Amino acid sequence: LWRRRAPPAVGLDTEWADSSQAVALLQLAVPGRCLLVRLPELATVPKALMDLIACERPVKCGVSINQDLRLLQAQYGFPPGAGVVDLRVPAQRGGLAQRGLGLAALCDSVLGAPLCKTEHVRRSAWGDELSCQQVRYAACDAFVAVAILEALHRRAGTEAPADLHQWSRQFFGETKLGPQPQRSPQERVQPPAPKKAAPAQRHSRLYDGC
Repeated sequence: LWRRRAPPAVGLDTEWADSSQAVALLQLAVPGRCLLVRLPELATVPKALMDLIACERPVKCGVSINQDLRLLQAQYGFPPGAGVVDLRVPAQRGGLAQRGLGLAALCDSVLGAPLCKTEHVRRSAWGDELSCQQVRYAACDAFVAVAILEALHRRAGTEAPADLHQWSRQFFGETKLGPQPQRSPQERVQPPAPKKAAPAQRHSRLYDGC
């Protein structure tokens, strides 16, 4: 994933094979590079991956990343994560949660760019051979995660530590989120009038918060 020296941060995400939360794919990204690991295809998980998760450096970041790490630990024997930042925490503390705390919402509010979350790709068979669409989708999620962390660090201003790792330490292990900000009256959407027809079925999401 890197050649001579470790980067300051790595974006981390997983894809599930199905709604049982069986991890089929691990994504790890640094600017310009992304590693996609089909964990079920490995006889043993490489020590380098275990060490990456266990070490405080580089910072590991993602949305609901602690959920991903718990699944990796339970299913593949990964160690507890160190140096972990749930991007929702610094985003909310920085006042950037108005549009939500999912990855697509943070990409919009922090980076000012849309993140395509195509539903049919998101719900596709991640345990099978990956298509080009799946590769792009999975890599993009991990790339965006590290880009958001770097952007949040820049937004912190000159009073924040210049070193990304040092600045990130205040968020290590933090999972508590405050209340969502109230929308302004102009942003509020009036609920529709009740209808006699039965409501459409709700389709549950595979991810927490994305």
